[in-house]
Amino acid sequence: AEHWYRAAAEQGDPFAQASLGILYEFGRGVKTDLVQAYMWYTLAVERSKGGDRDTIVEMLDGLNEKLTDAQRAEAKRLAHDWKPNKPAK
Repeated sequence: AEHWYRAAAEQGDPFAQASLGILYEFGRGVKTDLVQAYMWYTLAVERSKGGDRDTIVEMLDGLNEKLTDAQRAEAKRLAHDWKPNKPAK
């Protein structure tokens, strides 16, 4: 699942970004990495609307409590610097 979520997430799909965040937060198929989880949730929130966005905000808020200030700053920097890949042709 990680491979396909990553492919779509790297192209800017918010559902895939949130899903990749879940994988990183809980170590499902990848090594647990809360900084990566926070980064992917942040990107997903920026691209989501309505109820989907509200759900991702709740996940982000829950994860927020698990991070140090330094980890949170790193995740925000990674999200700020992130650029989507162009779809393969």
